[in-house]
Amino acid sequence: MSSIIDSYYLQHQELSGFLEEKSEISLKSDADKKFSKTLILASASYFEARVLSIVNEFCSHHARSNEMVMSLLKAKAFERQYHSFFDWKVNNVNKFFSQFGEGAKLRHMENIKDNESLKKQEKNFMFIGSKRNLLVHTNFVVSPLEETYLEIYERYKSANLFVDYIEKFFQDRRAQ
Repeated sequence: MSSIIDSYYLQHQELSGFLEEKSEISLKSDADKKFSKTLILASASYFEARVLSIVNEFCSHHARSNEMVMSLLKAKAFERQYHSFFDWKVNNVNKFFSQFGEGAKLRHMENIKDNESLKKQEKNFMFIGSKRNLLVHTNFVVSPLEETYLEIYERYKSANLFVDYIEKFFQDRRAQ
């Protein structure tokens, strides 16, 4: 399934190809470096929206869409709270799942224990969130970013599969 990030990436690919075709190598290099940072921010923002939507749907279902409960959750759990769900200094989402109870955290840890693909997806998800924080909370323009936009896009695709996993995890719990 294609996302807005995929479209964004393809637009930059066209620009980068055009600049290369016109032998504008310095401009291409500069555009690619700047796009790397922008792609981190766009990916992190996209993930934030998806994860908050997943959690909101889950809570709404279990609160039976009670307006009072949902208003409280919106004010105290959702608005500007996304980054507090995670510990961006570690390479796992245990803090996120633990906020839904020890059972949720343990289920996630069991799911990921022997699943190398899921571990990689989780690490890429955390990488994007961590890099986003670094860029936003330091001087964005001069903050170094070693990864190319191609490498970041590959990490995005992997991390996006991890958000799919989060969605399925909550859908399975919603059915219970």
